[in-house]
Amino acid sequence: MTTARVVDFLRDRFLDRGKAEAVVEYRLTCSGGIYSETFGPDGWRRTLLARTIQTERFRLEIVTDPSRDYPQELSLSFACPEVTEDYFHEGIRDIYSHRPDDAIAFDLVAIMSLRLRRLVTVAAKVREIDTTGGLGPRGEVALPVQDRIGAYWPAAPSTTVVWPTPEGAKSRVTPHMPNLVAVRAETFQEIGQWIASHSDDDANRFVAAARLYQQGLRLLFDNPSLTYLVLVSVVETIAGRRDTTIDVNDLVKRRGDWVSALKRAGYVEDEANRIVGVLAGPATRVRDKFVDFLKRYTPDAVKAGPAALFPGYGEFASLWPKADQFEEALDAIYDQRSALSHGGRDYSPYIAVGTSPWVPYDAMRTLSRDRAGERVIPAVTWFEAVVHAAVLNFTGIEMGAAPSQ
Repeated sequence: MTTARVVDFLRDRFLDRGKAEAVVEYRLTCSGGIYSETFGPDGWRRTLLARTIQTERFRLEIVTDPSRDYPQELSLSFACPEVTEDYFHEGIRDIYSHRPDDAIAFDLVAIMSLRLRRLVTVAAKVREIDTTGGLGPRGEVALPVQDRIGAYWPAAPSTTVVWPTPEGAKSRVTPHMPNLVAVRAETFQEIGQWIASHSDDDANRFVAAARLYQQGLRLLFDNPSLTYLVLVSVVETIAGRRDTTIDVNDLVKRRGDWVSALKRAGYVEDEANRIVGVLAGPATRVRDKFVDFLKRYTPDAVKAGPAALFPGYGEFASLWPKADQFEEALDAIYDQRSALSHGGRDYSPYIAVGTSPWVPYDAMRTLSRDRAGERVIPAVTWFEAVVHAAVLNFTGIEMGAAPSQ
């Protein structure tokens, strides 16, 4: 099995480490702000030590002030060797040598997005230093950086509510920018340790899930429906590693309409049940893995009411499923995923509730209509919180980076 480059990097599995090794630096764009847990949010201004998060494999530097600058600029640097690969085609051997630092950087940033619950993207590669001295007097390659910036969430304005009182006018200002996130070296080293202690298949699935989660955050404001589909894929990617046994009786209950149709066609009950098991089993198995994974790994506190991704949006929690509606909500989510993927039926506009301080009229109109009829699909911000918590809980990583309401 071919493993992702970042898996080999985190495992320190490059066999030719030291061969034409170079230190590379990438600038990152972070939707929100991170700061050193050791020095606190104001440490960035007081000491340079507060700007560096050093792990075993890479260094992350906080370039801009986490409290004032949005989006925040980060610097990612690490040592990457040159690797040699052999390819055989029609009996001819091709040898290809290169540094896979770009693949490593992009996947590291995807993992950061998942770990921090913030959209982090690569803006530009800004430096490459050949530690062997093969790049001239400075050993450094100049790289273009003008007009480079990674994707980030749009800035959300604060809302101000003013009301009269006998004592005079009073006001309340509610900020809607992402909360700052405290980080430390262990924040990222825990992930490397998990990858090192698991199989190649598990590690590759985790990296693939992190890539999907990052893209889901990237699309959150522009296309909430696509974000929903991507988040379902995050769960399917990791949950697919587990074998799920389908209870035939449960399957027959779910597909009772199929059984009835087969009986009308002349099949006896046992034959109809067996045919339904053969035809519906594979699709149901995928659904069961999805539902079972989220039921098993979503913490009870999150089922009861997950933390809002953006502060001030907790007021929309009344639209979220209650803990006893959790499994029903998951079934509805997967049904809608299938309806969109196979039938072109899009999500209702109200799934975007929670991505903005405002609720569009069309969202409230369709929400009222669906509440009176079909099952309501939870807002995408609720599902994002559930997926994020379940994946981190699955890997055993603490949820210390999850923002509070």
